[in-house]
Amino acid sequence: MLSVAADSSVLGKMMELNNKYIKGMNGNHYMVLSGTSMACPMVAGSAALLLEAFSELNPYMVRIALMQGANSLGYSPNTEGAGLINLNESYNYLNIYDPIFNISTVFPKSLPNPPLTFSMFPGDQYYDDIIILSGKKTNMSVKCTGNISQYISLEKTSSNEIIVNKSYLYIKANNSHYTNLNINFHFPISIEPGLYEGKIVIRNNDTNKMMEIVNLSFEIIIPKARIYFDCFHNADSADHVRSNYYNFTKLVSEREIDINFGESLLNFPLLSQYDLLILPDIETPLTDRELMALKKYWDDDNGGNILTLSNYYPSTAIESYNEIFSTIGIDLNYTKNNIENSYDTGFAKYYDDFFITNILEHPITDNISKFSWLSGVELETGSGITNIANYNGNTVLAAYNTSNNHRMVVSGSERLFYDDFISKSYNRRLASQCISWLLNGTPRSSSEELRVEIVMNKSIMELGNNNKTEIGFYVSNPLDDTGIENLIPHENLSGIIYHHDSCWNPIWIGKLSDITDSGSGAYYFNFSTNLTGLFMVNITIDNLTSIGKGIGYSYFNTTTSLPSIINSSLVTSNFGPEDAYDEEISNDIFRNSDSVTINITLHDNDLITDIQNITAYISSLDAYRSDIKYLELEMSNTSTKNALETNFSLAISPDYSYPAGSYVIFIEAVDSDGNSDYSSALFEFYIKDKYPKINNNSKLNGVTFKLRQSGLPANLITGFNFDVDIMGTDIESNLSEMHAYVAIFSFFNIGRFSYLYENLWGTEVPLTGSSFSGALLLPTSGISEILDESYSLSGSRVLLIILLDGDGQYDDDSYTYALVNIQSYRVFFTIIIVIIIIIITIVAIISYIYLNKKNEQKKNLIKTQICPKCGSKVKETQRYCPNCGYHVSLKKLESNKLDFE
Repeated sequence: MLSVAADSSVLGKMMELNNKYIKGMNGNHYMVLSGTSMACPMVAGSAALLLEAFSELNPYMVRIALMQGANSLGYSPNTEGAGLINLNESYNYLNIYDPIFNISTVFPKSLPNPPLTFSMFPGDQYYDDIIILSGKKTNMSVKCTGNISQYISLEKTSSNEIIVNKSYLYIKANNSHYTNLNINFHFPISIEPGLYEGKIVIRNNDTNKMMEIVNLSFEIIIPKARIYFDCFHNADSADHVRSNYYNFTKLVSEREIDINFGESLLNFPLLSQYDLLILPDIETPLTDRELMALKKYWDDDNGGNILTLSNYYPSTAIESYNEIFSTIGIDLNYTKNNIENSYDTGFAKYYDDFFITNILEHPITDNISKFSWLSGVELETGSGITNIANYNGNTVLAAYNTSNNHRMVVSGSERLFYDDFISKSYNRRLASQCISWLLNGTPRSSSEELRVEIVMNKSIMELGNNNKTEIGFYVSNPLDDTGIENLIPHENLSGIIYHHDSCWNPIWIGKLSDITDSGSGAYYFNFSTNLTGLFMVNITIDNLTSIGKGIGYSYFNTTTSLPSIINSSLVTSNFGPEDAYDEEISNDIFRNSDSVTINITLHDNDLITDIQNITAYISSLDAYRSDIKYLELEMSNTSTKNALETNFSLAISPDYSYPAGSYVIFIEAVDSDGNSDYSSALFEFYIKDKYPKINNNSKLNGVTFKLRQSGLPANLITGFNFDVDIMGTDIESNLSEMHAYVAIFSFFNIGRFSYLYENLWGTEVPLTGSSFSGALLLPTSGISEILDESYSLSGSRVLLIILLDGDGQYDDDSYTYALVNIQSYRVFFTIIIVIIIIIITIVAIISYIYLNKKNEQKKNLIKTQICPKCGSKVKETQRYCPNCGYHVSLKKLESNKLDFE
């Protein structure tokens, strides 16, 4: 929107400083603004105008009218919402229904909701919600129709909804102005590939009149490969398909590759179903069981490939990555050396992306001469590792290929695959060729054989209650990606399940009646057993006349009962209990004074005595320092409720060795058979910091900062040193753990208030003895938030100093400021030269005047003589003594008797 910029406003002043405004009539200036802060006044004003025209509207009616009248801008609903407000259309819409206003709307109008409009794969689940708005309280029914309805589950979100069946529910009128319905689409492994469509029809249940429709359309296709994207060990919720990795997900989905974003602990049966495991920006530890699962996934001849995407240190847990490399036997490590173009002022750290151009020849880098980089870490590579890209002699991208053709790519930065980078052609090509190289390394992707993908709806199956697992497999020709149909068991298709009991024993051989052909190369069957342990599924395609053979393998576990956490809570010494996991949890505690207690109730149908150990993994997410990245602690059995349930507890009393910031906790429960509930309970708590304080005796050029704030600004010169002496204390950190920074800011005044505008320059102050002090060189030009754009430091500025504790934390008592006048060294030298010239000129003028006066005095000097008769003085010009009249002659007098007046 365009906004009038008042001269006395902060925005107006910033606009003036930026010189980015649009001149208007009558002295008005305008600037372009956007965002929800700008949308809010527009919507509020539009609502006021509608209420002025139709005073009987309630808030829901106003909202409906604004949404119904809005114009789409061509973006997805997640981007533009209902669209651009069109007040005339909203007014006309209300005019039609005046005065009854029996109006409604639904959002969104179709599913899947962009950006998630990718093709779906058998076994996929898709979650979304719809918002139903009704101007009046109305009994409503919601029903799903079409061939997709059998795969939909409507989930109620309040007691206001009544479920009839999974695709049909009622909404009671007593609170029906606003309804948010959760919708779960589950496409089973047995689904036949094709197009599935339908509608969600919303009706007035009293009149049976249709109110709104949501269109549904999903295409189910057979995957050419499968990727598991680990989200469990990455605490950044933005590292997901809906945010940072949307374009990457779109890239692989367009190639008909199934990518699943997993949020559970890793296990081998789960990983065995995937061709590629992606581990992005690990921030939490991997358990010993997870490390062993990764080793088995890597070592197994039928295992898959791995892509690791680190981040800058210490944000990412390079210790966890290096544990993985060590466990699977690869001579490679992430280092703590950050590769970045950054500028840290203490108040903020700015980054500038740059190009990696030292690129070695490899299939991943084919026809790539550069790619963009923002921040990441250096790799330390050993024997057998291929360095693909380097920056200033530091490896940033590497690849590894094993003898059994397993492949790994290790990147020092996950940002290479982020949306803002992958949108660039060279980064997109790099990501595409990286995935191609990794997937072409699997046996099932060999161009000489058929591709066989095996999927299961459960990688760990509990026995009893007629429990069974659904197993699907897809057969295709990699040369043209066509599905191989009409395969017949015992002729050209062999399906065998093996059970491991000291060795692999076949326990199931698929018959014609067992295996269903779903078309397009998709097949499935159901399997149940009373045996426990590890199972292997083997699908072999052979005896085809025109094409080769294919072999696929996958694994799953069975157990009598999985230990599961049925209740959990986290209690701090400051607050009461909280539910298991909630993104809004903010349990704040202090070190050396407060504590955290985790309580869980564990259930196991095998009897609770079967439980072997309960381990809590505690990870620090705000890693400014890395002395404690994560802890592994055993929980204690506090009480047994019955034979199947017991309570466990763990108390934590953090000391000063715990970094301040956010912590996440997950629990692993393991029974005697090594089985675990892999969907673990999660908790969060926050360690608050006791911030450092700056001493009032801190000085700038020998004068305290307090005096520099009140009429005694410091005069600084660019290109010259200035002295600072920063003294402060922190009860939780030693001085050696702390950091001090000085920064120069521009500012502007509005009334009696001053506003910092832009950080022009900053540097760290060294620790010297008991204070942070030294002579700091003020550069000739500053640097703005845009690293390649320099700004002049000259003028009236604010100099801020800040004291950070060992956790990189500070508050209002941790910084102070001084007013400074900064002059350019060129101006300074010019002034000095001018002053010298002026002084020389003044001295010359004074000397000239003095000499002239002296000469004048000499001219006025008159010789006198003493009258020899009476002794009176007689001037040289007088011939007779004025006293006695005696005639005198100068020539007759001796020179020693001459005098001067």
